[in-house]
Amino acid sequence: MITQSLTRPITGRFGGAKNAFAIKAFADRGMEAGETLWAETIATEVAFHSGLAGSLGSSPIASTGCEIAVKQNDVEVGRVIWANNATKAHFSWTSDITFSVGDVISFVVVDADETLADFTITLVGEVIA
Repeated sequence: MITQSLTRPITGRFGGAKNAFAIKAFADRGMEAGETLWAETIATEVAFHSGLAGSLGSSPIASTGCEIAVKQNDVEVGRVIWANNATKAHFSWTSDITFSVGDVISFVVVDADETLADFTITLVGEVIA
């Protein structure tokens, strides 16, 4: 599996006042339940707000249904969910979550879709200065 990721501040402002921050991941193939698709150690303090405004999950292939847990230091804090026949994901993220320097963020498959491929996940948060 090819997994590429990019973690970076975004030029501009989030909500008109704060610096935005994006975590992006790409995978070129389907997945298996329990598989860790991607993990990264956070290098700057960042908050991801309830609902994950501006975040996106997408695939050129319609899903048969898939859920990916987003974890902070191995504790689930939200999910990326593709409904049946969907090419865009929605997010289950019910509260503000702050990642500190050294925390690990990871994407772990809960309900697999072996046909979902070439998908991207972008989480948009706010740099805490």
